[in-house]
Amino acid sequence: MDESAVRTLLEQVAAGPAPPSRVNIAAARQRGRRRIRWHRAALGAAPLAAAAAVALVVSGAIPASLGFGRGGGLHAGPVTPRSRFNPVVPYAAFGWLPAGFSAAAGTGMGGTDQTSTLGATLTVGDRATGRLLTLTVSAAGACRLTGPQRDRVLVTGPTPSTATVTYPHELSCRDGFGNTAKIPLRATAPEVRGGTAFYLPGGGLAWEYARDSWAVLGPSTQIIGENTRRGYQAVAGWENGPASEGFPATVQSAANRALLRKVAEWVSYGARAPIVFPFQLAALPAGWAVTSVIYGVAYGLRVGTVSLSAGPADAPAALKVQVHEATEVPHCSAPGGAQVVRVHGAAAYLYANLPGHQFQTIYACNVAGLYLGMNLALTLPGSHRPVPGLASLGGVLRVARGMRLLGPDRDAWTAHPVR
Repeated sequence: MDESAVRTLLEQVAAGPAPPSRVNIAAARQRGRRRIRWHRAALGAAPLAAAAAVALVVSGAIPASLGFGRGGGLHAGPVTPRSRFNPVVPYAAFGWLPAGFSAAAGTGMGGTDQTSTLGATLTVGDRATGRLLTLTVSAAGACRLTGPQRDRVLVTGPTPSTATVTYPHELSCRDGFGNTAKIPLRATAPEVRGGTAFYLPGGGLAWEYARDSWAVLGPSTQIIGENTRRGYQAVAGWENGPASEGFPATVQSAANRALLRKVAEWVSYGARAPIVFPFQLAALPAGWAVTSVIYGVAYGLRVGTVSLSAGPADAPAALKVQVHEATEVPHCSAPGGAQVVRVHGAAAYLYANLPGHQFQTIYACNVAGLYLGMNLALTLPGSHRPVPGLASLGGVLRVARGMRLLGPDRDAWTAHPVR
């Protein structure tokens, strides 16, 4: 749990006699980020995709039926499928990228890389143009090809209105945390390394890279400041977009469709260089495992300083840990109402018994050069039943005191975040 989430929680607690929110803020933020990443991969910018989809329906570009099903036209790529990924070792990697694109730029432009048991997401960006590419690779069986899908979409123009769009197929993809993304498929695309491929409404690409295993590559843009013209220039030819503010509608160019297919052709699959962490947790309870890591790219390393999630099968994000250099939180302080405790010799701030909240939170501004934030759910999602294994874990303070903190020197960090 990062400091901004902690501050939000504490502001609610200090606001007055009203009881605090029952929302698990860290979990909500995590679910929101996952939805945003899938949405970006699937559609790019939502309003752009919606209007573009309507234009495609009007033009007749969407076929009435593609008639696909296993044995009825689908072809899988040559990769050996995996039903589960190792969350601490990214499964996929970009190969060829357009000039100017890099993983470091993608992180700096707000992109996030994430691994989980059912998916791996990578973002690269080009700061000069404000363009981003997001790749999400699913484990075997995480996505199902279904359809058709009907959507109500916004049509921009002199008088805004809505229209019903029917897409011939969709991908319905599970993320392993109780969320399902519905990704509309607009029309067939040339195969990617022998795997069936589809174009998405916003100009993205989806393809079956292995049997029952799908990948989605989505273009999007980072609007630079309030410069509408600069934003329009970034979108033009890159994504499908509606007319707005005096600018004509944008259509993804044939050259950029070909560019996306080339990027997709060069994606590699399998174990990559592991993520390194500035901490090690003590052994997890029986039935618990690391389920997700959100990480960044710095100094040529994949660094797991954003968030690590762990838990049992029915509460995969019960424990969330964030550890990074203390210098990244320059104004960290202790709001009122916290219980002051000691973690590895440093002051830490514990919220263990907030009325109405089913989780515990602890954070420390500086423990030997590191910021520590941690959130532990006490009950299963949507119920009052305790999380299995919670008794042996002993509470968030015990978890914090039992972990090893490895300091800010990256050479001392480990690829094994659990002892």
